[in-house]
Amino acid sequence: IHRDLTPIASIMAKVVDQIDFLARNQDMLMGVPTGFVMLDKMLGGFQKSDLIIVAGRPGMGKTSLGLSIAQNAAKRYSARVAIFSLEMNNEQLVQRLLSVESAIDSHRLRLGQVYDEEWPILMEAANTLAATKIFIDDTPGATVMDIRTKARRLYAEHGIDLIVIDYMQLMSGSSAPGRGENRQQEISYISRSLKELAREPNVPVVALSQLSRAVESRSDKRPLLSDLRESGCLAGDTPIYLPDEGRYVPIRSLAGTSGFTVLSIDPTTWKLRQATVSNAFCTGIKPIFRLTTRLGKRIQATANHKFLTMQGWARLDELRVGGRIAVPLERTRITEFADRITTPDDLRLLMPALAGSATRQRWRTPIRLPDYGVIGAPSNRRCAGQAHRDIYWDQIASIEPDGDSDVYDLTVPVLRNFVAGNIVVHNSIEQDADVVLFVYREDYYVEDTDRQNIADLIIAKHRHGSTGTVSLFFRKELTQFRDLEIQRETLDY
Repeated sequence: IHRDLTPIASIMAKVVDQIDFLARNQDMLMGVPTGFVMLDKMLGGFQKSDLIIVAGRPGMGKTSLGLSIAQNAAKRYSARVAIFSLEMNNEQLVQRLLSVESAIDSHRLRLGQVYDEEWPILMEAANTLAATKIFIDDTPGATVMDIRTKARRLYAEHGIDLIVIDYMQLMSGSSAPGRGENRQQEISYISRSLKELAREPNVPVVALSQLSRAVESRSDKRPLLSDLRESGCLAGDTPIYLPDEGRYVPIRSLAGTSGFTVLSIDPTTWKLRQATVSNAFCTGIKPIFRLTTRLGKRIQATANHKFLTMQGWARLDELRVGGRIAVPLERTRITEFADRITTPDDLRLLMPALAGSATRQRWRTPIRLPDYGVIGAPSNRRCAGQAHRDIYWDQIASIEPDGDSDVYDLTVPVLRNFVAGNIVVHNSIEQDADVVLFVYREDYYVEDTDRQNIADLIIAKHRHGSTGTVSLFFRKELTQFRDLEIQRETLDY
């Protein structure tokens, strides 16, 4: 969809009318209500064109929350909801909705253990759900394009107010450019495509996402945004070259800043380019490894940080001694000097020097880069093709554990990589989500906690407002989320 530039005057009237409407209807939500009072109060409902990521570790109740939101919106507010279930088939999904609506144990429903007095309740619940405008697609392994096509058709035929996708990691991005690249880039493509899906029919899209195992390695299991990014991290003293300033700085000194430039590799030309960083952040203290190359390059990174290899991007814990990673070619003073010669006046000043004897070539020593282990076997055409590029493939000499360290990462939106410690590394994948909700249940990890059956919805990212935490009641036997009411009483002894 291509849109022309719009003068602000034509937009202003619509915005002012919307503010006036909200001022006169303070109790009305502009977005699609979730059915949870405090969540709707903080978010104002799910807004049009927003991508909402609901993430958590397995067993936290992501699917249950997604279905609770869909059911609340469709039943209480007559919203038209499309559910794309890549994990469960449509019968299983409807059975879970039926369990919530009838308040009959989901396990008993699966086994057909329904008591005589429960049948009227079950049939009433079935009729109530059948009257809602919930549409379900259970195509396994659906691609982004499949979902977009079906959503467009449904929008044209019935209209849509909310789309729920369960869940992102089961989707295929086979139409993504560079489909042979790693899964991390594919998930990034899926995320961007879901944001486009939200904007196209102008409806909120709720995408469920599974967090990486990094959560389990911490004493505090509450999720962080860095868990959703699923990217690795670099030790705090890793040198980052700032081309605008012509100097190296440790990555920890960049935390909390943005808008500065770094060097990145353009995968279309294999040339070094300046790229703007949108975010620099600390992800805590984690175990790190020291990687050393044959030519003496060193970098400290977590096991899941990605490096550019001849086969594509690979995690550090997937690399092996003897393998090769991309290292930027070091620019000589001569090439840097030549880059400054850009005008005819520069050439006129240079010509007298070129005419002197000082520039005469008196000898030449033939060398072959493969002899130095830089490019590899001469017969390898792919390696030989690197001669006109800004990288070479340095050999890994060692990978060793190096204790714990404060670790950091950068987000480079366009090229998605940067040069750190004179080695090409992958950047953090900045989520395209407008809202990120983490589902966390303390009773899943701590058996004797006093927060039994309480789930925290952590609003970790909210593009339009503040963040915070909303606590809900989680009824395990029904896999249902409800508003939480806490009553405190003073006991007399």
